[in-house]
Formats: sequence, structure tokens, C-alpha cells
Amino acid sequence: MRTTALRTSLSAAAALLLVIGGAACTNDDPTSTPTLEPAPTGEASDGGGEPQQTPSEDATAGECQVRSGDEALPNEAPKVDAWEDISGTPVPTSETYGPHVRAGTDDALWSCYQHSPTGALFATFYVYAAMGNVEGVVDAWVADSDVKQQLLTAADTSDGETQTGSVTPTAYRFVSYSPEKAVVDAVMEYGDESGTGYVSMRFPLIWEDDSWKIDGEQYIENQPTPLESLDGYVKWRQNV
Repeated sequence: MRTTALRTSLSAAAALLLVIGGAACTNDDPTSTPTLEPAPTGEASDGGGEPQQTPSEDATAGECQVRSGDEALPNEAPKVDAWEDISGTPVPTSETYGPHVRAGTDDALWSCYQHSPTGALFATFYVYAAMGNVEGVVDAWVADSDVKQQLLTAADTSDGETQTGSVTPTAYRFVSYSPEKAVVDAVMEYGDESGTGYVSMRFPLIWEDDSWKIDGEQYIENQPTPLESLDGYVKWRQNV
């Protein structure tokens, strides 16, 4: 089962709909909605604010020098400067929250997000789209551990499947947050010829080396979860 979770985590985001079969599709019989955990309390914030200090011009991935931001949880959808394409998935970007560093092929390897709940949120949606699709993302984004080496090996042997259908960021919720750790449930809407449906994936992040990183030990144990509704989540998507 651990190998299955590992390969699922590394597969292209759209392939998750194939992994769970038709369970997530609204045109089929729905599965039961998982019980929602209470979100952490915190002063509401819409994620607004003036741009923070940006990194030096010679900064590279892993060398982030952006100041910490507002510690309030974004209980309303944060403002987005632009939704930019990563392997067919629109990803939110912000001069305030990140990314502040773009490297790699086609500048698709992003990093350096603000040290704040909203910075962690923007980082989560980037990782969701980039994992399995952007070269170097495992090395740049997974915290050092034995699991990281497993993920790197799996990435090197990936068969490079092409995603089919549409993948649209749709909603999120914070499971927990502290300056050292964040756990975010990110929801995507998937669509193909068989229908559309929501899938949630849990992302555990830690603050390491002045950047948000994925906690690999927790990440590979997660499985995509089909959702019947967005109750309990903050809706956040392009052009809405």
C-alpha cells in the first residue's frame, strides 16, 4: 500500500480522477462525504495587504528572503494577481505571497512563498499542480528525509503519463497552522468526458531553510478524497 500511495502522490494531478474511478464524478453515484475536522480559529482575513520585501535579484530556489506576513488565517478567498498555467492547471500568484523565485525549464519551478498562512496556501496550490509535472519539484519542495529519496527515485522512473481532462483549483480549508507547520486541504474540480467532480488532497507543510516545504512522511500517506460538496471549505477559483 505504501508503494501505491507513493506513485499516487507523484502522478499528474488529473490522473487522480482515474485512480478513484468514477467515484468523484457528479454524474455517478456519490460516495459519502468525509467528516470535516473543525478549522483552526483565527482572526478572519481576506489575504490582502501591501507587497512584502522581495528576494535579492540573485536569489535562487531554496534561497528565500521574504519577510513574515500576517498570521491571520485567510477565512475569505485571498486576492490573486494572476492565475498562471502549470501543466494545464491554473495556479494563483501574488506579488505579496509568492512565488518570488522562478527557475527551471520555462521558469516553471517556483519557490519562495511568504512565511504566513496565506503564503502556505499559495504554495499548496502550486505543489498540487507541479508535483509529477515540473522537473525538479521533488528536490526543491520535499523536506530532507528518507522519503524524499524514495520520491526522487519514483520521479526518475516515472512513465510521464499525459493528463487528460480539466483540472481547476476550487476551494481550500486549513486543518491546522503554526509558524513551523501548516496542514491545508486543497480541492480541485476535475472534468472529463464522463463528468465532473471534486477531489480533496491534504498537504502537510513545514517551514525549513526559509521556505515552505512538503513533509514527505505525511504526504505520501495521503490519498485523494472525493467530495460531494464544498461545505466547510472556502471557495477559491479563477474568474469567480
